[in-house]
Amino acid sequence: MTFGYHRAEIIGAMLSILIIWVLIAWMFVEGVHRFFNPPEIQGGIMLCLACCGLFFNLVLMKILEDKVSKT
Repeated sequence: MTFGYHRAEIIGAMLSILIIWVLIAWMFVEGVHRFFNPPEIQGGIMLCLACCGLFFNLVLMKILEDKVSKT
């Protein structure tokens, strides 16, 4: 008798969808709030994060290039 597992799967899927909708609503409210009250951007932190992102993307590009060229 596996009736309970089927129901648990449906309830889990519905709960997942509910959580996604709540997050979408929360992001929308935060976006509207930031649109009307924009925070001050800290340029130094943004530059540091952008450089780190560029570095890691270049490293991953090199790793993937090596793997593709071996095949």
